Amino acid sequence: MGLTAGVAVLGAYSSYKSAKTQQATLRANGQIADNNAQLAEWQASQAIVNGQAAEEGSRLQTAQIYGRQRAGLAASGVDLGYGSATDILASTELLGERDATTIHDNALREAWGYRTEGLDYRNQATLDRYGAGQINPWLSAGTSLLGSASRSGYFGGGDLNSGNSYWSNGRRYGNNDLSGTTRGSGD
Repeated sequence: MGLTAGVAVLGAYSSYKSAKTQQATLRANGQIADNNAQLAEWQASQAIVNGQAAEEGSRLQTAQIYGRQRAGLAASGVDLGYGSATDILASTELLGERDATTIHDNALREAWGYRTEGLDYRNQATLDRYGAGQINPWLSAGTSLLGSASRSGYFGGGDLNSGNSYWSNGRRYGNNDLSGTTRGSGD
């Protein structure tokens, strides 16, 4: 009986430590997910800043092209107020604006992707923390002890040494009971 009790206590301790480890792992995973969410937010902000810089660069480049075209047309003696000169300059402005808008929209999409990723990380962190809160190491240890007691026959579940005996009202019954009686005779 002493060996069985020792095994039961060791099993309970192991269950307790295992539950504590699970709890700590989930809490650590939650913190990692929180950190990743913050990183994703920083990446989203950087995508916006990069997009603004690229958009501004595109608009400056378009303005330079427009200026060169205008100067070239004027140097050739073309009237800039009507006809094909107006069409050329309007096309340059339109295409330049389209490029700048595309850059702007792509930056917004990239930031949205990072923010969505950050939301996923925050949700995972919440789930991890909730899971850690649901683990009760003492309950795990108690359940282990009850299981060991049940398997050892303390609650009538049989004996580790013999599958043919059981306990009832503090007495052992079965083929291998101490009094040598047969199963069911408690006297």
